[in-house]
Amino acid sequence: MYWHKILKLKYNRIFAILMSLVLMMGTTVSFAALPENTYDLSYQDGDDPDTFYHWAEFDGVFWEVNRPEGSAGTGVFDSFLRIQGNGEEAGYNTNGPVEFDTKTGTWTRAITMSEIPYGTATVNEGSPNEMTYSGFEFMIDINETTPKSIMNVDEYQFWLTGDPNLTGYLPTGVGPDTQWNSENEEPVWIGEIDWDFGEEVSIDRQLIMDYLVNSGSGAADYRVLIPEHYFFDALEKYNDRVEFEDLTPETAYLVLYVEHSESDAGFEEWGVRVVEKGALTITKNFSGYPMGYVLPEVIVNVSNGMGYSQDVPLNMGNGWTATLSGLMPGTYTVTEYDVEGWTTSYPLGSSVEVMADMTANIEIDNDFEEGYLKLIKTWSGEPEGFDDYPDSVTGTITGPYGYDETFSITPDEFGVWEEIIGPLPPGDYTVSEDDVEGWSTTLIPADGVIEVLAGEESEAVSLSIINDFDLGYLKLIKTWSGEPEGFDDYPDSVTGTITSPYGYDEDFELFGPDWEDTFGPLPPGTYTVSEVSIEGWTTSYPYGSSIEVVAGTEEDAVEIEINNDYNMILMDETAWGYLPGESDAIWDYVKTNNWGWTTEITEIGTYEFDLYAAAGQNILSNGFKVGIVEVEVAEGSEEGMFDVEVTYIIDEDLDYDYWLDEAHVWIGDTPLPMMKNGKMTNALGQFNYDPHISSDGLEANVFIEDVQGPFWIALHSVVQWWE
Repeated sequence: MYWHKILKLKYNRIFAILMSLVLMMGTTVSFAALPENTYDLSYQDGDDPDTFYHWAEFDGVFWEVNRPEGSAGTGVFDSFLRIQGNGEEAGYNTNGPVEFDTKTGTWTRAITMSEIPYGTATVNEGSPNEMTYSGFEFMIDINETTPKSIMNVDEYQFWLTGDPNLTGYLPTGVGPDTQWNSENEEPVWIGEIDWDFGEEVSIDRQLIMDYLVNSGSGAADYRVLIPEHYFFDALEKYNDRVEFEDLTPETAYLVLYVEHSESDAGFEEWGVRVVEKGALTITKNFSGYPMGYVLPEVIVNVSNGMGYSQDVPLNMGNGWTATLSGLMPGTYTVTEYDVEGWTTSYPLGSSVEVMADMTANIEIDNDFEEGYLKLIKTWSGEPEGFDDYPDSVTGTITGPYGYDETFSITPDEFGVWEEIIGPLPPGDYTVSEDDVEGWSTTLIPADGVIEVLAGEESEAVSLSIINDFDLGYLKLIKTWSGEPEGFDDYPDSVTGTITSPYGYDEDFELFGPDWEDTFGPLPPGTYTVSEVSIEGWTTSYPYGSSIEVVAGTEEDAVEIEINNDYNMILMDETAWGYLPGESDAIWDYVKTNNWGWTTEITEIGTYEFDLYAAAGQNILSNGFKVGIVEVEVAEGSEEGMFDVEVTYIIDEDLDYDYWLDEAHVWIGDTPLPMMKNGKMTNALGQFNYDPHISSDGLEANVFIEDVQGPFWIALHSVVQWWE
């Protein structure tokens, strides 16, 4: 039993039994009408048994009594599914093992989308309600008995698969939830009678059909037109879902599952109209191509707008012609994929009508497209006022198919040097210019090879031929002299100007450590170099500031030497360490006009002294700060003793680069050294420590152990700088 239809199948049986009881009892009984979605296409009271016609439409699917004279075409009926059962019957088509009430033999088989003919039907013709329906056409041949000629279609369900032997249907779900065997999720549901085609809206439907339409077997009684987009949507869904599959209408199989009720012992066949096929011959013609050209293979697409689409190669192997046979009659469109370098035309049109038992013909012409090459001559590097150009330039162009020609370019009335060559077969061409004395040639592209493409003269590809005036190079070399030993305060760069008689006027800049640069290419002639003055240095040109530049390579550059002689003054000043608020002037302890300070230290700690230079009269504003002196006082080896470390540090972020030339430190129990006469002195020779000065003069350091505290400290130094 097909459980998802059991209620519908039992309904008609119950209805028939009740009707029999009513007739036997002679009693009038009211019964509920058939379901709202029952479509009765059977013989009705008042119908002519030979000509009656009924139709129904839902979801765009059109059902009708098959009257060939009113249909889109006639033909022999070809079955692909035969089922037979008494009362109820079900089955589906496959090349594999059959199930349910399906009958084996030539009447049941797998069928592809491409085998389904296309049909149309028009109803209410000539009235305001006229409608035309179209789509894939299916038919049913009913073989019931009279007078009980009625049969119901309860289920009409399509699936799409790539397997012609599909089997294992499980009628346990509803609509697209219906499953095949648990190991096969490959088939894609298309639609069915009880479900909107392609939608998930369940609508219980039933169609009532009548054997009286065309009595006997082999003639279709009813026709169904299903819009083809339902099938193509399913095909797209299949190809998106099933990996490594790319089905086409020729390889996509349709499986129709049906359920009938009120059937008797006769069989029913679902099939298609047998349509006599036609053929289409495609012929390719080429014209305008050069001798020796190898004609390309071309691909054309043939389609009919109803699912048929076939790519067809045309090449030398098939003589540039191909015939497609077994085509459904109808209009076919032939489209050639673009062939680079050729124009395509269809002398008889790109669409053709294929008719049964006939061969249609279509021709495709391809005309070879040619192109053009523009040579553009320019001159470069010549000095201002130069006008000694040649009358013309010549050269050679070689290309495909034996092309080998000379060219000549002359200026037009406006002085433009251009020439258009062509028409030429598309391909790679090589351009070379004959030597022009006094000039060197540059091609763009550099190798002189350019691809000519098909097109009009206005679309010519361009190759540039540039003639550069033979030029030379000038090398500037910077030297330094007179600077003191160890000097390294050179400027970051030197600048100046290079001029020539041709209006050449350019700035230059030289950088260390090489202090040289090469300029060019330059037009030959006399060039003069002028350096911008550098403070503290005197500029000279040992071999002159002007020189003749001659044509040549960069390695042949002529040279100008620019020398800078040092003229700076070495400055020096006394500097003393000062601890704000703590230091005493030295003249408080000695009779002297010299300035300076001494400071008493009573406890451990780190003391930062300002290092002032040139602060005459001990007035800070008279001098300038050049750094600091750090005095670090720590506990000594015994109580009351101190370890003292003194570090001079020059500030590197000042206007001048200062350095320490001398450093002297007094540490003792008196403000300054005590002489034998009992008087103190500020004589530096009496200071008891000379800190070690670093090689760059930016630091000086001394460490003294076990100084008796408290103690006095005086910090003297001499700083130097260039000014």
